[in-house]
Amino acid sequence: MDIRLENTQNELIRILTILSAKKEEQSSYLKKIGTYPSCEELALEYYDIYIVVSFKTNPLNLSNDSLEQLKIINDVLDKISGPENEKFWIVDFLENEPWNEIRSLAEEVLLNLKT
Repeated sequence: MDIRLENTQNELIRILTILSAKKEEQSSYLKKIGTYPSCEELALEYYDIYIVVSFKTNPLNLSNDSLEQLKIINDVLDKISGPENEKFWIVDFLENEPWNEIRSLAEEVLLNLKT
Protein backbone atom coordinates (compact mmCIF):
# COMPACT_ATOMS: atom_id res chain seq x y z
CA MET A 1 0.00 0.00 0.00
CA ASP A 2 1.43 3.36 -0.92
CA ILE A 3 2.02 5.94 1.81
CA ARG A 4 -0.92 8.16 0.81
CA LEU A 5 -3.34 5.26 1.02
CA GLU A 6 -1.83 4.17 4.31
CA ASN A 7 -2.24 7.71 5.67
CA THR A 8 -5.85 7.77 4.44
CA GLN A 9 -6.58 4.43 6.09
CA ASN A 10 -4.94 5.57 9.34
CA GLU A 11 -7.01 8.76 9.31
CA LEU A 12 -10.22 6.81 8.70
CA ILE A 13 -9.39 4.49 11.59
CA ARG A 14 -8.55 7.46 13.84
CA ILE A 15 -11.84 9.21 13.12
CA LEU A 16 -13.92 6.05 13.42
CA THR A 17 -12.20 5.30 16.73
CA ILE A 18 -13.23 8.72 18.03
CA LEU A 19 -16.79 8.33 16.71
CA SER A 20 -17.09 4.89 18.30
CA ALA A 21 -15.73 6.05 21.67
CA LYS A 22 -17.81 6.69 24.77
CA LYS A 23 -19.04 10.21 25.45
CA GLU A 24 -16.32 10.81 28.06
CA GLU A 25 -13.55 9.95 25.60
CA GLN A 26 -15.13 12.08 22.90
CA SER A 27 -15.43 14.98 25.36
CA SER A 28 -11.75 14.63 26.30
CA TYR A 29 -10.81 14.68 22.63
CA LEU A 30 -12.90 17.79 22.00
CA LYS A 31 -11.27 19.52 24.98
CA LYS A 32 -7.85 18.56 23.65
CA ILE A 33 -8.53 20.11 20.25
CA GLY A 34 -10.23 23.17 21.79
CA THR A 35 -13.79 22.83 20.48
CA TYR A 36 -15.51 21.60 23.68
CA PRO A 37 -18.50 21.79 24.37
CA SER A 38 -19.27 21.78 20.63
CA CYS A 39 -19.01 18.38 18.98
CA GLU A 40 -19.38 19.72 15.46
CA GLU A 41 -15.70 19.00 14.80
CA LEU A 42 -16.46 15.27 15.00
CA ALA A 43 -18.72 15.60 11.96
CA LEU A 44 -16.33 17.90 10.11
CA GLU A 45 -13.41 15.51 10.57
CA TYR A 46 -15.58 12.60 9.50
CA TYR A 47 -16.83 14.37 6.40
CA ASP A 48 -13.28 15.23 5.32
CA ILE A 49 -12.25 11.58 5.29
CA TYR A 50 -15.62 10.30 4.05
CA ILE A 51 -15.26 12.31 0.84
CA VAL A 52 -11.90 10.66 0.16
CA VAL A 53 -12.79 7.04 0.96
CA SER A 54 -16.22 7.05 -0.67
CA PHE A 55 -14.92 8.40 -3.96
CA LYS A 56 -15.97 6.32 -6.99
CA THR A 57 -12.64 4.54 -7.18
CA ASN A 58 -12.87 3.30 -3.55
CA PRO A 59 -9.14 3.86 -2.97
CA LEU A 60 -9.01 1.73 0.19
CA ASN A 61 -10.90 -1.13 -1.45
CA LEU A 62 -13.48 -1.13 1.33
CA SER A 63 -16.21 -3.74 1.36
CA ASN A 64 -19.68 -2.79 0.17
CA ASP A 65 -20.92 -3.21 3.75
CA SER A 66 -18.33 -0.77 5.07
CA LEU A 67 -19.08 1.75 2.33
CA GLU A 68 -22.79 1.51 3.11
CA GLN A 69 -22.18 1.99 6.84
CA LEU A 70 -19.97 5.00 6.13
CA LYS A 71 -22.73 6.44 3.95
CA ILE A 72 -25.30 5.91 6.71
CA ILE A 73 -23.04 7.72 9.20
CA ASN A 74 -22.77 10.59 6.74
CA ASP A 75 -26.53 10.62 6.16
CA VAL A 76 -27.25 10.67 9.91
CA LEU A 77 -24.83 13.56 10.39
CA ASP A 78 -26.45 15.41 7.47
CA LYS A 79 -29.89 14.83 8.97
CA ILE A 80 -28.92 16.55 12.23
CA SER A 81 -27.15 19.47 10.59
CA GLY A 82 -28.61 22.94 10.42
CA PRO A 83 -29.58 25.56 12.99
CA GLU A 84 -32.82 23.79 13.90
CA ASN A 85 -30.76 20.88 15.24
CA GLU A 86 -28.10 22.76 17.16
CA LYS A 87 -28.94 20.87 20.35
CA PHE A 88 -27.36 17.73 18.84
CA TRP A 89 -24.01 19.49 18.50
CA ILE A 90 -23.14 19.89 22.17
CA VAL A 91 -21.46 17.15 24.18
CA ASP A 92 -24.51 16.63 26.40
CA PHE A 93 -26.22 14.90 23.46
CA LEU A 94 -23.37 12.49 22.70
CA GLU A 95 -25.09 9.85 24.88
CA ASN A 96 -28.33 10.03 22.91
CA GLU A 97 -29.62 9.22 19.47
CA PRO A 98 -28.46 9.78 16.84
CA TRP A 99 -24.96 9.67 18.35
CA ASN A 100 -25.50 6.14 19.67
CA GLU A 101 -26.33 5.00 16.15
CA ILE A 102 -23.23 6.74 14.80
CA ARG A 103 -21.14 5.12 17.54
CA SER A 104 -22.47 1.66 16.69
CA LEU A 105 -21.94 2.07 12.95
CA ALA A 106 -18.39 3.35 13.48
CA GLU A 107 -17.65 0.28 15.63
CA GLU A 108 -18.94 -2.02 12.90
CA VAL A 109 -16.78 -0.40 10.22
CA LEU A 110 -13.73 -0.63 12.48
CA LEU A 111 -14.37 -4.33 12.97
CA ASN A 112 -14.69 -4.82 9.20
CA LEU A 113 -11.41 -2.97 8.63
CA LYS A 114 -9.58 -5.23 11.06
CA THR A 115 -10.72 -8.43 9.36
